[in-house]
Amino acid sequence: MAKIIYSRKTPLPPTKLDKPNAELFRPSGAIKAQINPQLGQHVIWNCDSTKALFAGGFDLVLCSPPYFHPQTKSNTHGLSPDLTDLNGFAEWVAQILLRASRALKPRRSLCFVKTDVKYRTTILPIGFRIAACTEKLGLPVQAHWIWQRMPHYSPYAPSFGNIFVLGSADLDLLCHPGLFRTDDCRNRLTPSSFTPSLFEQLIRQLTKPNGCILDPFVGLGSTPLAAFRSRRWSVGVELSPKQVAKAKEILADHMLVTVRISQ
Repeated sequence: MAKIIYSRKTPLPPTKLDKPNAELFRPSGAIKAQINPQLGQHVIWNCDSTKALFAGGFDLVLCSPPYFHPQTKSNTHGLSPDLTDLNGFAEWVAQILLRASRALKPRRSLCFVKTDVKYRTTILPIGFRIAACTEKLGLPVQAHWIWQRMPHYSPYAPSFGNIFVLGSADLDLLCHPGLFRTDDCRNRLTPSSFTPSLFEQLIRQLTKPNGCILDPFVGLGSTPLAAFRSRRWSVGVELSPKQVAKAKEILADHMLVTVRISQ
């Protein structure tokens, strides 16, 4: 099967975007935490990604952006911005991804995973909308892959998720058939957003051993566990204290993780 790649010249599905609201993306307070690569350890910062300063030289930015639905919130998946408009949410995520990408080493990738959401009689293309926003900000989509979340039909969410690789990626690292399979979503003990198996595959595909991964939406700790399993290091940022505590509890059975709180 041929690899699936979008380049700068490949148009994304058309979407109408409202003019960005500058106030929406301006941090509400001073920068409080400087996030650097931490070789030799796994670190989770309990702080706000919109206020953190992403610095240093990371080998990959990997994340699954927060939960979005026009009408409902989900405590299971952690804190989400108080936004009900898909365009506004996509712009908010894209701004954070842009800031995080500036902490990458040259020719390193940013990768995010997002599943579409069923809303009334349609499917909201959340991942594609975020990708369209990142393109407008100068982060081109280099590859679009598919994640087979479940081997069966679900009436609640699509069985497939979207994987986007952005930035000035090394094209040799993008040589992949384009389909990733996992069985994470069969585990009813953790939310479907906890996907260390998928993240491990992506880390092995896009980085080399002993590299350091940045996750600006670390949630329950998929990235730290995946990095640990693949002999890499990780730094994650999570706003919700409950999610950080839960992540530390989950990861304690597998690895040592350091939690830092931004003052």
